[in-house]
Amino acid sequence: MGRTVKRIAISIVLLSAVVALVIVAAGNITWTPARQVAAVDSLSSTSSIQPVNLQQQTDITTEASQEVLAQLYRDILPSIVNIQVTTLSTVSNGFNLNEIPSEGQGSGWIWDDTGHIVTNNHVVEDAESITVYFSNGEWTDAALVAADPQADLAVIKVTPPADFPLQPIPLAADVPPVGYTALAFGSPFGLSGTMTRGIISAVGRSFAVGSLTDSGATYSLPEVIQTDAAINPGNSDGQLLNLNGEVRSEERRVGKACSSGGSPYH
Repeated sequence: MGRTVKRIAISIVLLSAVVALVIVAAGNITWTPARQVAAVDSLSSTSSIQPVNLQQQTDITTEASQEVLAQLYRDILPSIVNIQVTTLSTVSNGFNLNEIPSEGQGSGWIWDDTGHIVTNNHVVEDAESITVYFSNGEWTDAALVAADPQADLAVIKVTPPADFPLQPIPLAADVPPVGYTALAFGSPFGLSGTMTRGIISAVGRSFAVGSLTDSGATYSLPEVIQTDAAINPGNSDGQLLNLNGEVRSEERRVGKACSSGGSPYH
């Protein structure tokens, strides 16, 4: 019993010494035994854990992140275009060869303010006419400037509308880490102004895109980014962006059977 009393007494003395050191270090004041009880009470009251409303914090965080995405959408939308093309296919009826027009569509993004627009080569390949539709409803004809079938990239050019200043999208400087947010913009199924959200699922993939020669020898694009953001027919060449509104890559779907449940590559 005597030892227990001594231990309690020693503990009180040590606690008083610790409190004294904390207060002296903070305020450089003179310590006296008469202040021990008040100091301990003060320490207990200031160190008590305050209740946290986790639901309120979650709601605030969610609302803030939603507003960030909404503002980013408003900022980027004028830089994404819908591209409509007309191609001619030669069809035989058994007696004659007839050219039948067909229509296709894809997406593109504004490269500079002089009218250059980047899209996928397969969107504009063999096109007889190319029409670009802007987010404000205006449209204009475009001409093919350059194409790289192996990279599935093409550049078209329009005359900038007088009342719609073109807004280029900046390029991201670094490869995004896996797990970062990815935003896909484009015109899936011809529905322009569409944004979907996902994450970077993988980087450094190799993606087979076609044949180098008529013999059928295949080639692959290196350093491809994979995402789970929903991408559907018509998204080509919409953009995969980061939360800074910077271009990460062009959008491509994996095969004809891929839908919003697949894993698109870029």
